[in-house]
Amino acid sequence: MWLLVLVNFILTSQVLGINGKCRILALGGNSDKGAYEAGAINGLFSNLPAGEFSYDVVTGNGVGAWNAFLLAQWAVGNEAQAGAAINQFWLNFNKTKFYKEWAGGEAQGILLEHGLYDARPLEQSIKYYSNGSYKRWTGVGATDLLSGNYVFFNSSKLSLETMNLGVRASMAQQGTFPYIEFNNLELITGSVKFSVDILSGINACEELGYGQQNMIVDVILCSGKKLATINASKYTTIKVLKRTYEVQDYLDTMKIVVNSPLDYPDITVRTVTYPSQAIPESDVPYDFTPSELQSMITLGTQDAQSALKVSYLYN
Repeated sequence: MWLLVLVNFILTSQVLGINGKCRILALGGNSDKGAYEAGAINGLFSNLPAGEFSYDVVTGNGVGAWNAFLLAQWAVGNEAQAGAAINQFWLNFNKTKFYKEWAGGEAQGILLEHGLYDARPLEQSIKYYSNGSYKRWTGVGATDLLSGNYVFFNSSKLSLETMNLGVRASMAQQGTFPYIEFNNLELITGSVKFSVDILSGINACEELGYGQQNMIVDVILCSGKKLATINASKYTTIKVLKRTYEVQDYLDTMKIVVNSPLDYPDITVRTVTYPSQAIPESDVPYDFTPSELQSMITLGTQDAQSALKVSYLYN
C-alpha cells in the first residue's frame, strides 16, 4: 500500500512539475456548425501564448465530439498541426463524409429505420482520419435511450474501437442519425443531457493529479449568448427539428456555462466562445456550401479572438 502511494505521489509530482496547470477544452454540440468550432479552435491556437493552448483534456458532445476526435489525433504540443488539420477537414467538407440517403429516401428513414439518414459514412470517416490512437485525454458523451443515463467514453480507459464507437454515438443526433447499439444500450448524442461537458473535463484533471485551482477551461459553443428571434413560417420539418435542438442547446448551455464557475469557484474559466452573428442554416444537416463553411470558420476565429480580450466572462 505505501509503495503504491509513493508511486502515485511521484507520478503526480512529475505531471505537476512539467505543466503546472491542467488545460481543458470543452466543445459543444446540438448543432451541425462544426466549421464554426474549427475556426474558434484555431482562433485560440493563434492568439494564446505558447503552451497556453496545449490542452491536456478535451471533451466534446455532438459535433464537438468530432472535433475532439480530430484534435486527439495529435499529441499535446502539436496544436498547430492539429488546428491546420481540423481547418482543412471543414474547408473540404461535404455531408457525404457523415451520412447518405437511405435507398428509399427519407420515407425509409421515418418508417423503417432509427434515423432519417444512413450514418455509415461517418464510421468510415472515423477510420480514415484515425492515426491509430487518442494522443491526449479525450472524452465524448452519449445518452442511453433505454435508461436516459449519460454514458461517457474516455480514452484513458477504453480501446480505440470503443472510443471510435463513442464518437459515432455522440454524433447520433436524435431523429437524424440512427442510435448506436453498445453493451445493451441504445445510444444517441450526449447533447441531450449536456450540450457542453465541462464537469467531465474537471474530473479528468483531478484523475491526472491536479487540484481545481490549477485548472483552466476554454469553452466553445455553437449557440449564441442570446437566442436569435426567427421567422419560422416557411420552415420545413427538418428546420423545425433543428430549431428545436437550437432552443434546447441554448437553454442547456447557458445553465452549464453560468453555473460551472459557481459550482467550481476554484477553476479558471478563461474563455467562452460563441457565435456573435447568425450562422448559415441548411435545409438538411451539414449541407453547406464551401463559402458558408469558410464564413463559419472566419467567424469562429474572430469570436475566439474577442473572447480572449474579455477579462470577465459573466458580466
